[in-house]
Amino acid sequence: MSSHLNIHLDLGADPHLWPEPFKSTYAERFRSQQVNPYEKYQDDPHGYARDVLGLTLTDEQSEMLTSILLNRYTLCKASHSIGKRLIAAVAASWWYDCWGEHICYITAPTWQQSLGLTFKALKGMRRQFKLPGTIQDTGVIKDTDKLQEGKHYVRALNAERGEGFQGEHEAPILIIIEEGVGVLKHIWDAAIGLMTAKDCRLFVIGNPTDSTGEFGNAAES
Repeated sequence: MSSHLNIHLDLGADPHLWPEPFKSTYAERFRSQQVNPYEKYQDDPHGYARDVLGLTLTDEQSEMLTSILLNRYTLCKASHSIGKRLIAAVAASWWYDCWGEHICYITAPTWQQSLGLTFKALKGMRRQFKLPGTIQDTGVIKDTDKLQEGKHYVRALNAERGEGFQGEHEAPILIIIEEGVGVLKHIWDAAIGLMTAKDCRLFVIGNPTDSTGEFGNAAES
């Protein structure tokens, strides 16, 4: 004689509120069934800029984007007219969209610049094209999935206080340093210290107004 015990658990409608291990199991199954429409651009940021953002890049802009794709470190020392900030925003958007677990940090000499330059351009770009993620005016773009938001986001960092330039990250990181001439040495050191994953990238932009300091030293190396 055999018996069968049927147990029903009412976990509620929102899987994010389920206890472990049910939440993790659901999340993994759900993500495995999702198709990222931007994944095909992982090796083609130029195609992403063209097809997703509707941009026609100049030769100089294309060269910068190619360098970010291929090289761990990219420094652009040139005037405003070549569109460095646009490429920084494109790179951040491409980095976020094409992978499910990538992090981008954007910083500049002042907090106002961190929020008001590349990050501002990125916010406008993503709102215009209705790209995924939750945008916060405090300087964060994050995954709508609460289980992913800790390893899939874009964040402006305050170089004046050095906030956020610490910790270990498993996800690859793209760090964008804007107005690099004004960024202090300890911020450069801390930014490089964040690049622990093998696929991390550092993109530094600035105007050739000063050949001294960390920006000038990097430009000469």
